[in-house]
Amino acid sequence: MTQPCQTLRHGPDEVATRVLTAGVGEALAGFQDPALVHSGQVNLISLDAVAETFGSRWTLQAMRVEKFVERLLTRELAPGDGFLQVSPTDVLISLPGREPEAAQVACLRYLRQVLQHFLGSSARAAESVYGVISVDSDRVEARPLDTAELLSREQAADLEREREAALARATEPFIASHGRKVRVACALEPLINLSTGASIGLRLAQHVHGGTDDALLSVEAVSAFAGIDRQRVDWSTVIHGLAQHRERGQQTPTLIVSMSYASLSSQRGRTEMVGLLQQARQHATLGVICEVSGVEGAPHAQLQEAVAIIRPLSLFVVGRIDSPSQVVWSHLRGTGLRGIAFDCPPFEGDAVFLGWARAMTAKARRVASSVLLYGVPSIGFVSRLAEAGATHATLAA
Repeated sequence: MTQPCQTLRHGPDEVATRVLTAGVGEALAGFQDPALVHSGQVNLISLDAVAETFGSRWTLQAMRVEKFVERLLTRELAPGDGFLQVSPTDVLISLPGREPEAAQVACLRYLRQVLQHFLGSSARAAESVYGVISVDSDRVEARPLDTAELLSREQAADLEREREAALARATEPFIASHGRKVRVACALEPLINLSTGASIGLRLAQHVHGGTDDALLSVEAVSAFAGIDRQRVDWSTVIHGLAQHRERGQQTPTLIVSMSYASLSSQRGRTEMVGLLQQARQHATLGVICEVSGVEGAPHAQLQEAVAIIRPLSLFVVGRIDSPSQVVWSHLRGTGLRGIAFDCPPFEGDAVFLGWARAMTAKARRVASSVLLYGVPSIGFVSRLAEAGATHATLAA
């Protein structure tokens, strides 16, 4: 026969003592290890909210609740973890393989599932997780956790889990509309201010591989992708790039985030890219520069609208020219582009490269105040490119 339960509601600095159900003492051995208890890896979840809701029906429903909890935890816990229902409304959970904060968040998630199943709401879950401070043969002492801190940890853990899932999808090859396998990668390229020679940020440079040999695809080949595939490529590039940037463990003044006009021309694509821009802004102390490719053939009004949508999230918007021979430069005036960017093709000889750079810079200066050159052969060109009118560059890998 179970003993009646007292409700576990105490102040944050008080200790809640629960009297155990008779007969569970022998099963407590795995939960009494001082090292686990003191490290915060043994916690208690309270089912008082369920008992209170059932009221007079609790006696009849307690066994059903216990069976549900048993099935849930048996499914969720890893080998080496353990749980024990020590009273009608108290469950000890031992998670020795996790950090204390992670163990507490895991217990909160388990309890959320229980409350959601029986009450239709898990609003009281955070106040019903306790950190165990001692386990004796007939009682458990536990301290209420700081609910605000616990909820903050849960939110951070959820965000990290979402990031991991997104990164796994972003780096996984997919079959494009043309039937061939495509893999997207991202390289972090230092961004140089040509007037000072200083590195002022990073560009999330898109690299798309395809075919059976996983060869790097040309800009022209990627530009020919169907709109839905361009959206997947753009999304994957930014997700992968931000993950690499987080691994660096430090912010950068500026990030150049690449996207295509094809992504911005659909509602779904715009929504995704705006969300990613908001994420990217958290990693750049000064802000982000949005680089839009595929602008050559974009209708003037639609390009102007797309730029207007992302401009509030950007330091400024750059149009990347994929096919210079197809550009009608007057067509780009008044679209809101503050900069024009080019990928540097390979050249034999410095003079040929500098001649190309001067010509492209002169054309770009007709419509924009900034000119960015990507993949410059060496740092030695910085001063000469500045003299030619270019403002920023990234170095070839």
